[in-house]
Amino acid sequence: MDIRQTRRLLNLTQKQLADATGLSIGTINRIEKGGGSTLKTYTIIKEKLLEYAKHSNTISSPTGNPTATDLSIF
Repeated sequence: MDIRQTRRLLNLTQKQLADATGLSIGTINRIEKGGGSTLKTYTIIKEKLLEYAKHSNTISSPTGNPTATDLSIF
């Protein structure tokens, strides 16, 4: 699953993800379209998506808590 799919699954807009991560909408857009970025930026996005997933009933693992594996965006 990629970042765009995960974001959409969590019902987040690019603006919401950008606001939550402190990144620009342009950065989120570029990454979702396959543009490169730094590992730090990917980590920020991944951590925020995991945080949203923990508070969402959309994604769950057998233990009830989503993991990096559940949201394998890397």
